[in-house]
Amino acid sequence: MAKDLKFRLTPERIQKIPLFSNLNLYEAKTLMQITNTKVIRENELIFKEGTPGDSLFIILEGTVDIVKQLDEKSYKTLARFHENHAFGEMTLINDEISNRSASAIARKRTRLLIIHKPDFKQLIDFGSIIAYKVTLNLCRILSGRLSRVDTELVDLIHHAPDYARQILQEFMGRRNRILTEEG
Repeated sequence: MAKDLKFRLTPERIQKIPLFSNLNLYEAKTLMQITNTKVIRENELIFKEGTPGDSLFIILEGTVDIVKQLDEKSYKTLARFHENHAFGEMTLINDEISNRSASAIARKRTRLLIIHKPDFKQLIDFGSIIAYKVTLNLCRILSGRLSRVDTELVDLIHHAPDYARQILQEFMGRRNRILTEEG
């Protein structure tokens, strides 16, 4: 509880988050008006795969795993995010995606900054420079993640034994088809 009393979200703290790093102090203060914070307990589910989603989350403190259900009893961790990382962006920016594609679980006590889609959409509809800057940073973050995954995939193909290389190359072909589809 004492830690909660010490925590104070400021525009300067907002600017340290990569998603908001290009905002000036006034813009960071304005953005704070459409956000709220929430503390999540260790191992608490933040959202469940397949459920409707309308929020972007930024980790202010803590650790979050993004997990995908493989079958009734098994899960695969897709990513582990720490302080200042954003997740849940797909339902915020893509109107065609309304359900969560994976689950998010706090792996230790976690404090989240939350932006709800209706509030962010209102910024966009009003032509806010804040929405433009946040969207630009989100594109940068996502393209960086994709680039790192591509690098790892190519490295994996290069070092894989022959029997696995064929499977990985087939996956790479499917990935390329998906990335070149319109829409």
